[in-house]
Amino acid sequence: MANHSDSSSSGSILENRIEEHFAEAAREGRKSLVLFLTAGFPDLQTTERLVETIAGAGADVLELGVPFSDPIADGPTIQAASQVALKGGTTLEKILELVKRIRERTQIPIVLFGAYNPFLHYGLEKLARRAVEVGVDGFLAPDLPMEESGEFDKICRGAGLCLVYLVAPTTPPDRMREIARRSTGFLYFISLKGVTGTSIVVSRELREKVRQAREAAGALRAGTGRLRKAGALREGTGRLRKAGPSRQAAGSRRGKARETHGKAGPLRKTGAMREGGPLPVAVGFGIQTPQHAAAIAEICDAVVVGSELIRVVDRYKDAPDLLDQVAAYTRSLKEALR
Repeated sequence: MANHSDSSSSGSILENRIEEHFAEAAREGRKSLVLFLTAGFPDLQTTERLVETIAGAGADVLELGVPFSDPIADGPTIQAASQVALKGGTTLEKILELVKRIRERTQIPIVLFGAYNPFLHYGLEKLARRAVEVGVDGFLAPDLPMEESGEFDKICRGAGLCLVYLVAPTTPPDRMREIARRSTGFLYFISLKGVTGTSIVVSRELREKVRQAREAAGALRAGTGRLRKAGALREGTGRLRKAGPSRQAAGSRRGKARETHGKAGPLRKTGAMREGGPLPVAVGFGIQTPQHAAAIAEICDAVVVGSELIRVVDRYKDAPDLLDQVAAYTRSLKEALR
């Protein structure tokens, strides 16, 4: 179980785990592995064990998919996983409780990835408060256009949560720059003109489009713009509220072996959060093999793998070595990024 210092300690600082991770990765010159799991597939209890497994095997950031009946950009693999999760009774509230339990074991940065409808239905301010309480670090809503994101963007920034935006090969350069200006945590570049699950080809065109995205993300950045005092987090209304112990930052990076993202140690009080500097660019859609990951990592800051990991989970979900298989796949991807 993670050790958390007293959140009311006036000298402590809370940091957004996503920005903290990418700042550290940039300093150390290493690429990041972002993995996607559908919450509730094959069930919530197994999801909890899978998250701990991938964190221990080297995943840097988790996208935790919020299943929805009307999927956005999901290929058949993730659609099927979402249907299983919904039939099993997975809800947004149950996912938040899942994150709370996960935080007892690992400090891996967590992005809730899902359609905007469930977030809006839950209540945006209520969602932000609950997210901070349980240990969520950010959101990604693929169907939320930049022009309609103002309210959620303001609420997330006020709570110190990242709101990650997407760009695609078809995004015009001017629009890409504006999206990159708004995005916090990282910028997600969709590598394909289609849905998830299709195999990627690292073409000259893709390299050029990612280069444009990284150039757009190199504009002046402000991140979430805050280091948060433990015990007080800003709401969208500007008031202060208590932060639960799950918001404590992960422990010391050096001196101890990096076990699993795992056991949270003393809080850092200095500049882990970016103020200015380029926004990391993560490339996803169609990355299935370690060879794909290695090729994509040459042109971006982070590699996102989703559908293929879900296939591994589906293939071994009833097998006694499910966690071993998932760990082995995660390690193979991580090794490819070294």
